[in-house]
Amino acid sequence: MKNILLFLTVLSISWLQSCTDDDCGECMTPPEMFVFNVVDKASGDNLFVNGTYDINKLKVVNVLNNKVVEYKYISENDMGYLQIQSIGWQSEVVNVHFTIGEQTLFTLYVDAERKESDCCSFTRFKAIEVGEAESVRNQETGIYRILMP
Repeated sequence: MKNILLFLTVLSISWLQSCTDDDCGECMTPPEMFVFNVVDKASGDNLFVNGTYDINKLKVVNVLNNKVVEYKYISENDMGYLQIQSIGWQSEVVNVHFTIGEQTLFTLYVDAERKESDCCSFTRFKAIEVGEAESVRNQETGIYRILMP
């Protein structure tokens, strides 16, 4: 009888220890990054690559708190992409304006909620809206094509 009690006690303790959050390990899905290709609507030419816009004069600001939003300019295969990776790592609402001088090229509004389920964290986007310019999102690549007049 003592052996059965000892066995049940050890089994109960090991079962309780196996149900801790420590057993989850690291499980994190990064938020979607936002990539933009700003092109001339008629010709399809990238407006940074062809010199219409100067990347050094581009300002990217979250107008809700007046903070600069970090971005990368990726120039490959004669395509100049604007990439933002900082949105959605936490629950937040942003309203980002992409401007050169006084001209707003386009805006990006995002309502992001960072969630956790089954030991994994991920981002759920409640809203993503591109404004001030016509845009098309490529469903395969996720790249937003911003069509400038």
